[in-house]
Amino acid sequence: MRVAHLLSGREGGGIATVVSQLIRNFDPDLVDSRVLLLSSSPLWLKEARIPPERCRLVKKRWRGSLLVVLRIVAYCLKHDIDILHTHSIASNFYGRLAGLCIPRMAVVTTVHARTFDELQGAVRSRVLARGLYSLDRWMHRFSSQIIAVSESLREALIAEGVPAEKIATVRHGIDCGAIKVTPAEVEAARRALRIKEGIRVIGVVGRLTRVKNHELFIQAGKQLVQKHNDLVLLIVGDGPRRGELEALVRESSLDSRTIFTGWVSRVYPVLHLLDVLVVPSLSEGFGYILLEGMACGRPVVATRVSEIPQIIEDGKTGLLVPPDDVQALVVAIDYLLHHPQHRKVMGEMARREVARRFPLSQEVKG
Repeated sequence: MRVAHLLSGREGGGIATVVSQLIRNFDPDLVDSRVLLLSSSPLWLKEARIPPERCRLVKKRWRGSLLVVLRIVAYCLKHDIDILHTHSIASNFYGRLAGLCIPRMAVVTTVHARTFDELQGAVRSRVLARGLYSLDRWMHRFSSQIIAVSESLREALIAEGVPAEKIATVRHGIDCGAIKVTPAEVEAARRALRIKEGIRVIGVVGRLTRVKNHELFIQAGKQLVQKHNDLVLLIVGDGPRRGELEALVRESSLDSRTIFTGWVSRVYPVLHLLDVLVVPSLSEGFGYILLEGMACGRPVVATRVSEIPQIIEDGKTGLLVPPDDVQALVVAIDYLLHHPQHRKVMGEMARREVARRFPLSQEVKG
């Protein structure tokens, strides 16, 4: 079976990691996997160790150009692709149109997050976001099957009118055994970020978009640095809101206590620097960073939204707080900072639980 994964080329974090893990772990004798990109190849392709001959750039010359559909069709015909697997709003649009041109080829769409939430984070105009959301929703009919990465997403898709029998739920998994981080790598990350030994670090990891709610993290950080003079805030990732968030950090007088890392190709050494991983999201399709943080033995403080309560067991593998509640977030983080032994036990429990409940093998089988 020949499968081509169609990506926008700008995915970072969870989607990029999930796709690269799937490609590396499918039996190559059973599944011939390839990658098609709508824009320049990101650094994660190198990290994923995907051979260059398995990747193809089908670049958009301008937004909305339909010429890319012809390139996708030509590639799929040339390489006799059986399944075109789309993973983002842009790849859904172009991939489904390509699928209409090749009736024998199945188009499988994985929905990694709530579409409108993602569009609000990426598109300035709410009217445009609403229009693109409606288009994506209407085009669900052109996918042979839709994969939801959580039950909450499956329910949302059904509410949008997608037939239940067309949706399969396949939760993400993680290969904990493959996450090997040496003390030298952690120390190199510390030096690169200029974090002094003995400084405590709380951090948020993810694309800088509105749905990730970095404001809540910054607001909580403003109170926490007054309680802990050895505390640094780490904001890992990049995105359209970086300038806005940097301005908020300056206005909050947190310049000297906050580090923006930008996009990082290998997040695990950075995760090992954290005393507490914070996930303040307003919504999450799944929240793959939770699995990554748990696999690294980090205690998590997260908002009680979407699928997060199905991943984090409150009081056991992390602490859950109401969404957009800065005081609750401050109290939870402050508690873990004041109780290092509980932090350690919680992190160890998180590592064991994620290996038991979210093995990568279950996603590959799905």
